[in-house]
Amino acid sequence: MKKALKIIGIIFGLFFVLGILAVVFETPEQRAEREAKMAQDKAKYEAEENAKQAELQAKKQVELEDKAKKEAEEKATNHLNVVPTKLPQNTDKQSPTVQANFGMTPQELGSKIDEKITQALGIDVKLGKIQTSGDTFILDLGQGIFWTGNIDKQGKVSASSYRMTIKPNENNDKVFALLILAGVTAQVLHPDIPKEQSAGQVAKMATNATTKATQTKDAVTETMMIGDIKHYTEVYPSTGNIVIGAAHKDQ
Repeated sequence: MKKALKIIGIIFGLFFVLGILAVVFETPEQRAEREAKMAQDKAKYEAEENAKQAELQAKKQVELEDKAKKEAEEKATNHLNVVPTKLPQNTDKQSPTVQANFGMTPQELGSKIDEKITQALGIDVKLGKIQTSGDTFILDLGQGIFWTGNIDKQGKVSASSYRMTIKPNENNDKVFALLILAGVTAQVLHPDIPKEQSAGQVAKMATNATTKATQTKDAVTETMMIGDIKHYTEVYPSTGNIVIGAAHKDQ
């Protein structure tokens, strides 16, 4: 083993000596060529290092922008994880005959939604058994879907929304269920117009918002009016939150 190491040491020593001799006895042309190659290699190395540094800086900038964007959207969607606060009230004086609500209590609204879903799908989601407290209500429908809303002083619903968080690689069943609930609610809120103009338009609005958010990766809000009720969809790609709701324009 020692003999082998000694031979290896001698070989490396010879290479070193030969290298020194080559430098000492090289011609001016060879020296110029060597120095030019060294300068070229140095410039190439520095260019590669500069490119790596620029790439790292660009990557860090993108990460910082993504982080800031996600924090902004998380801050904007903090209200999704708690019972919603009252939406802004109309401060204008209204006639006593004006009702800034849906004309139904949460239980009445829930029962009408239950009835339509049962007739169409044979499923009882039991929204009519909602328990209320104060001027808001919230019901966990399972699978991460929540029904929430506002109640005015007359005990009637003035705003209603369905909200959920969908995780990456999760199937579309939850989104489909959300669309069904929102569509049926639109039919209940607008019984005097064809369902194509209520449920159909709400589904179209929600689909457009989801498609736009998926393509741009930005938060998207879409709204539309049907009579005195404002329907809306909010989609937050960075957190996976989706909200489809309705509120009386005068509440």
